[in-house]
Amino acid sequence: MKSKWFFGLCAAVVASLPAAASAIPSEFDYSTGVGVYYELPDLLTPYRTLPSGFDLPIITEIEVDGGVRTDSPITDIFIDNLPSVPSGITLDELLRLRAQYSRGMEAWGEEIVECLSESPRIVRVSTGSPVIINGSRGTLVVNANNRAVCQ
Repeated sequence: MKSKWFFGLCAAVVASLPAAASAIPSEFDYSTGVGVYYELPDLLTPYRTLPSGFDLPIITEIEVDGGVRTDSPITDIFIDNLPSVPSGITLDELLRLRAQYSRGMEAWGEEIVECLSESPRIVRVSTGSPVIINGSRGTLVVNANNRAVCQ
């Protein structure tokens, strides 16, 4: 009999306590004041705070570099550095030029493979702040022609 009375009293006390999310008024504003931090309702992590300038949603985009006008900067550098083939060359000179061209092709291929493994340079639209992933800003940007290129 005493245990029913005790558990009934405990249930009444717990039912009278306000819930964490309903304890915060609906007009609560997270974004007032600069540098002021407000406590958020308990969303699986108690006492979580965000800066007052924080806003949702977080919209991001790839950074645009209008200075890059070409769609393939790595290939353009490779083509600019190709050796010129003069007319009337000997077989020895041709083999030397071919070896030089092959070395350039290997270096070009390595740069392309390295570029393909890079991440994009992402910025937040509302603030223009860069998004850092694994300690790096990324190297892929969008050029003036709206094409992704390695920077």
